[in-house]
Amino acid sequence: EKCDINKKKSFYITNNVSINYSDNCEYFIGDTKIKFNNNVNISSNLKNIKIKKYSNLLETEKLESKNDVFFLKKNLIIDKNYVIPKDKTLIVNKGVEINFFNDYILKSYGSIEFQGTIDEPIKINNIGKMGSFILLDNKYIFKNTSINKLSNPKDENRILHGGINIINSQVEILNVEIKNSKSEDAINFISSDVFIKDLKIDEIQSDGEDIDFGNLIFENIHCTNIKNDCLDLSNSTFKGKNLNAKNVNDKGLSVGENSRGYIENLFFEKNRLAIAVKDGSNLSISKLEFLDNQFDVAVFKKKKEYESASLKIDNISDHKTSKIFLGKKNFISSNHDLRINNVKNSYLNNIFY
Repeated sequence: EKCDINKKKSFYITNNVSINYSDNCEYFIGDTKIKFNNNVNISSNLKNIKIKKYSNLLETEKLESKNDVFFLKKNLIIDKNYVIPKDKTLIVNKGVEINFFNDYILKSYGSIEFQGTIDEPIKINNIGKMGSFILLDNKYIFKNTSINKLSNPKDENRILHGGINIINSQVEILNVEIKNSKSEDAINFISSDVFIKDLKIDEIQSDGEDIDFGNLIFENIHCTNIKNDCLDLSNSTFKGKNLNAKNVNDKGLSVGENSRGYIENLFFEKNRLAIAVKDGSNLSISKLEFLDNQFDVAVFKKKKEYESASLKIDNISDHKTSKIFLGKKNFISSNHDLRINNVKNSYLNNIFY
């Protein structure tokens, strides 16, 4: 940390260490200057770290192949770390079960299509302690798939928080259920283009769906019993229809860090905070209903390096009784005469963080 020519500090980043950010200082990892509104990945060069070994999944006897397309038609146990190479495609047939036996990773640089049907869905389970996906730089389709009890990967090359991590890719989520996640995010999209139609997320220990630096189009997302956020967007653009969140312990919808988008048809029931808009973000919503949330709306600034946030609301039920809070120098507009509690940003930060 360099605050002036004569003032420099160094920090070791370990478990539970916090660094207080200042706009008056510059920050470096080695000689590389960093900004805290960008993703930062830190790799370790410790000599005693155990580098994970990956076996080529496409070389297993479970698969049939034609040219560079491979077909998984039988149930598969993930009993080691597997990788799918680039320029290959794996198609998982309907009715197949994939079971993680222990704390293993399925990593793919090649395309994967999970082609389940309504009558014969694909089932992905954890029958040991943990298990996770890292999917990179390709196209991925999850269709009629049930995903149960995944956790975050322990990969030496990057810090990832999702049971399913999809990075720099094109993704389709079509009639998918994710439940009993043990990771920080049930599913995490990073720098990806995402299309979702019918996603159910239930009994999640932290966030349901996290999108960073992505583009999202969705229809029908349902969250129930989430210990943190249902849908969390950062540095992303989005357009959606039909978002439902019930029994969410933190935020039903969190829009932050210069995100932009529009959502139609939203229903929030028994959440701590239904909607948070913060840190330079702009959200437009229409056809909105609240039921028995502790807080309904909060628009505020959390991080000093961002501009103000804004929210536009059209067609909200019970607009006279909605619990709406607006931080100083942020904005809310509506076609209703809303009852807005004007407060300091610090007041909302103290409540929600």
